[in-house]
Amino acid sequence: MLDNTPRQDHIAGFWSQGYPQRFAGSAPMGQVQEGPRSARRSRPITPAGSRSSCARDAFDHLAFPIASEQLYRLGASLLDGAGIILAAIASGLGYKFWLPESPVDLSVFAGAGFLVSLLFCGILGFRTLQTPFGAAQPSRRARTGLSSWIIAFGLFLFVLVTMKVSAGLPGGALPVFFLAGAISVTVSRVKAPHWLAPTLRKSALDGPDAIVIGPRNSREFSQLTDALRQTTHHEPLPIVFDAVCSDQAWPQEIRQTVQHARRLAHNAGPGKILVLSQGMSQDRLDGLIAELALLPRAICIVPDEAVSGFLGRKRTRIGNRIAVEVRPAPLNTIQRALKRALDVSLAGALLIVLSPFLGLIALLVKCDSRGPVFFRQFRTGYRGQLFRIFKFRTMTVLEDGPVVVQARRNDSRVTHIGGVLRRTSLDELPQLLNVLAGHMSLVGPRPHAVAHDKSYALQIPDYALRQHVLPGITGWAQVNGLRGETSTIDAMHRRVEHDIWYARNCSLFLDVEIMARTFFEVTRARNAY
Repeated sequence: MLDNTPRQDHIAGFWSQGYPQRFAGSAPMGQVQEGPRSARRSRPITPAGSRSSCARDAFDHLAFPIASEQLYRLGASLLDGAGIILAAIASGLGYKFWLPESPVDLSVFAGAGFLVSLLFCGILGFRTLQTPFGAAQPSRRARTGLSSWIIAFGLFLFVLVTMKVSAGLPGGALPVFFLAGAISVTVSRVKAPHWLAPTLRKSALDGPDAIVIGPRNSREFSQLTDALRQTTHHEPLPIVFDAVCSDQAWPQEIRQTVQHARRLAHNAGPGKILVLSQGMSQDRLDGLIAELALLPRAICIVPDEAVSGFLGRKRTRIGNRIAVEVRPAPLNTIQRALKRALDVSLAGALLIVLSPFLGLIALLVKCDSRGPVFFRQFRTGYRGQLFRIFKFRTMTVLEDGPVVVQARRNDSRVTHIGGVLRRTSLDELPQLLNVLAGHMSLVGPRPHAVAHDKSYALQIPDYALRQHVLPGITGWAQVNGLRGETSTIDAMHRRVEHDIWYARNCSLFLDVEIMARTFFEVTRARNAY
């Protein structure tokens, strides 16, 4: 039976779970006491003392994604688009202010802003498919937004130039539009989660008064209610029950819990019912949900930590079963196709353009020392498959066996022209043929000799992860100065760490960045000998 004493929104054992003892009185198991709504806390609660890492994890998980990721992306895209259109109109107004005699049609600027905003949102959406918007660091969101803006604006200019249309858009206003748009998307990317969070948090829970039902003395229950306080700035309405009671006592436990939930649902404001499933069997959970379904509120099940870790992952339905992807492929089918198209087009174009230069290098190699022009060696590639790599010969030896000695500084085996080729990395150009053959990519972890692969795989954990993507002519490790001889296992560790990072984070945009940085890295000639 419910107590008729003034409501102070607590349940029996509430403070026994680590909450401040600011509530008076007590109630039997699962019972809620009623009181004036004005007593409810409606401002942020500062937690006393330090929280456990698990509690922090719960808060971090709910701080932004308490609303669905789709809502965040939609809201952020609307803010981005509105900002870009306003930036376009503002650039038109500025151009008209500085050149009053020039005819300016603001509708043309608005249309241009709309077109660029579509390009921007499409590019940004493609880039952030695997990155929760609210979870990313502000600096990362700003960099991603700014680089996407540069690409979108470049595509917009490309359309204007190739189609030879200006649509009444003055050329002098384009730089102003570009700068204003860059500022707009940067501010929007950084501030959007904070602007959207208050509205989306309430909409995600259908209101501020969320009813939380869970097992008594549960750590996860305490963390959930604590996280709700932090994210909604409202006191949740908790109800606890005995999840480990006997089967004979369970029907009475359900009746009491549902009675208390019905009373809260009638007296409190709008909000969802959250049921913590931790410690409950499937039959008991189904029975509780069936009884709560009679209440006029949406019901959400909050799974335990083990299940929660899988919910954000990609899922595939197989009949009545659901397969959860615990380790996604580095690139999906479309991304692999685009990467392959980029490899083939660039490698083919470079071979055609550089063919006279490649012929000159081949002649110099042949005249410099005895031996073949090309050095071919077995390397370990994608998924551990072996292939023969092509390089201009730079040494007097052609090692390709169980023992391969790396080149060292002032190595006597390096030929005169070979030293120049190695310092400038021109000896790698024949690998464009490997790219066309599909054995390599322009960007990826550098392939190692088979002998080295076998040795490093025994000494470095997760070494094989670098073979989850095609090896490359250049890579993330190389543009970070990790090239040349790896005389110690620690040096190889650092290079492999960069290779694995690339394998887990590779994208077309990262490939473009690495190719751009490769040019500057080659001119520095760090660790190249």
